[in-house]
Amino acid sequence: MGSAKARINRSDVYVSPVVFVELFDDTRKEVGDKELFGSRKYKVLREAWIASLFSVTLSIGLGGVWWLRPNPEDVAPDFFAFNTKEVEGEDYKEGINARWEIFEWGEHSTYKLVDAVKRKAGRLHDNKMSVIGYAAKSNETLDFQAIHAALMEQKPDVLEVWLLAKIKEFNNAHVLTQVYPYLYAVPVPATIPAYFNEPYAFVSKYRGKVNRDGGVLSINDQMEIKVIEKDPFDSPYLAT
Repeated sequence: MGSAKARINRSDVYVSPVVFVELFDDTRKEVGDKELFGSRKYKVLREAWIASLFSVTLSIGLGGVWWLRPNPEDVAPDFFAFNTKEVEGEDYKEGINARWEIFEWGEHSTYKLVDAVKRKAGRLHDNKMSVIGYAAKSNETLDFQAIHAALMEQKPDVLEVWLLAKIKEFNNAHVLTQVYPYLYAVPVPATIPAYFNEPYAFVSKYRGKVNRDGGVLSINDQMEIKVIEKDPFDSPYLAT
């Protein structure tokens, strides 16, 4: 992520992707597209937005909600992700964990997209890591087939590689394309379903099984989370 200074965030607190999308949209209205997409100051916020679009698309496709926790350190992954699934015959949900690394390929990128993807994936050695890239360089042809073929030859030691991009053939809507290990595309929802806003924006991941209200918190564009009002059921088992 963009900040070299470690964030002192609670390790149990995960954030709804809606929070990041709304923070991104509010900042966009305040500073404009050129500043938001071009300034390094907002790199971390852009990464959160990319992760959130991936989260929402993945959640709708597979069920549940993928909650996000920014990595407090400036190392991979950029985000830890958490979802839950029903456990047959039990009255609780079991947690599913994921690690997501984000990168951008924009106007100032000097490498071809295929080379940028190979360089990014090749530097990571974690077969549980998902790599999500945002291809935002204008007037560039996106040859997903060629990227897929190059990655199949490279065989990077990661779980999967995805590319997020606006596609002209889809009325410039955002589309997520998996380019490794498979090749297929899924549209990013134009709106986020209402259930992503309920019942709360921050959750506490408690013993990896259930989600609880994380309390009243705030988050800024550098992904620093501050406690305004603690969870009344706060437990010594939760890291602070």
